[in-house]
Amino acid sequence: MIFYIGIGLIALSLDQKRIMVMCLLSSGAIAFYLKMASNPDLIIAQSQTDASIKVSLIDLNNCKDDQSFPLKTIKSNQPQIISFQHYNEAWNGVLQSQLYLSHPYIYKWHPTDSAGLAIYSSIPFDSSYTLNFNDIPNAVIDFTFENQEFHLVSSYFPYSLNEQVRNKPDLLASMAAFIRGLEGHILNLGHFNEYYWSREMIEYRKLAKLNNSRRQIDWKQDKVPRDHIFHSSNLKCISLEEIFTTQKSHIGLQAHYIINRSNSKSLTMN
Repeated sequence: MIFYIGIGLIALSLDQKRIMVMCLLSSGAIAFYLKMASNPDLIIAQSQTDASIKVSLIDLNNCKDDQSFPLKTIKSNQPQIISFQHYNEAWNGVLQSQLYLSHPYIYKWHPTDSAGLAIYSSIPFDSSYTLNFNDIPNAVIDFTFENQEFHLVSSYFPYSLNEQVRNKPDLLASMAAFIRGLEGHILNLGHFNEYYWSREMIEYRKLAKLNNSRRQIDWKQDKVPRDHIFHSSNLKCISLEEIFTTQKSHIGLQAHYIINRSNSKSLTMN
């Protein structure tokens, strides 16, 4: 998009009006496409009386140089639920010793030969388990918040392009079918190794009936992020923020939601 704007300005200075118009139209088309692929209903923060929930996604692989940074950002942002990716035994000791009071409800999946994922929460779990789609793990956490049913699905994709990832369209279709069958409020987060405007991600959100929490990206970043937090339509996204280390390395996301009462059902107590 910036490339086309630059070419258009050069064409303007050279009085090449046809090239200028084509470049500006191309830039506008790209901007419109990115807008339609992002969150269409990000709203201004509501009254503090609205029930809200904060969720963080942190990639520990990008925190090797400063192991204290994840704890600092958690203390500052105070999310109720944190999904850690690239979680291993070394991080287990660091995080569990510091978060056991504020986030005592923990679910971990990490095989002995590689890093995995973990969910830390201040909200009790109703159930927790791991679902594998083509050997890609998804931690599923069911919980109740403000008398509402919630499901959090933390998806973990490896960086290596193995056979499972090359078959990603079938994999994503299976994941979407599972999520579409859930009832209640849904949060799906993880490093998907895809940009949010990619055909795979757009089709996945469409099949899973999820909205994109990200409204835009900062093009000044060295790398365009490929981690995402998606949500069901019975939640409204107040804000989504990128999390950066002091060295400006992207390590994750934090999203803030309120319950869309007009599209929610309260749990009845027997």
